[in-house]
Amino acid sequence: MPATLPLFAGATSGKPANILAAARALGAHLNRSRQLDRRLVSGVMTTSFGGSDAEGAWTWRDAYDAIEAAIVLQLRSLAPQISRLEVGDVGVQCLGRAPQRLSWLKRPWNMAFAPAQS
Repeated sequence: MPATLPLFAGATSGKPANILAAARALGAHLNRSRQLDRRLVSGVMTTSFGGSDAEGAWTWRDAYDAIEAAIVLQLRSLAPQISRLEVGDVGVQCLGRAPQRLSWLKRPWNMAFAPAQS
C-alpha cells in the first residue's frame, strides 16, 4: 500500500486535504528550483492520494489544482522578497523563472502526458 503524506495531525481525509498535501510537497520542489515534470507531479499525487490516476484515486485536473496551490504557497512565502524588488529588470528576471519550471504544461494536450524522456 502506498504511503500517504499527512497534512497535519487530525486532518480530515478527502480530496481537498490530499490536494493541499500534494501542493505542499510540490512547493518543496519549487523551493529547490526543481522543474515540475509529469513524472514528479504524478509521483507526488500518487503518494498524496494513496493511489494512481490509473486506479482512479486522482485526476490530472486535481494535479493542476495542486500545482496552482503550490505556486500560490510559493508566492506567499516569497512575498517579502518580491515586495522589496524594484520594478525593472531584476524583478522580471526573478519572476521570469517560474514559467520555465512549468514548461511541460504549455505543450499540446497529447504531448503533456507523453512518457518522460530519460
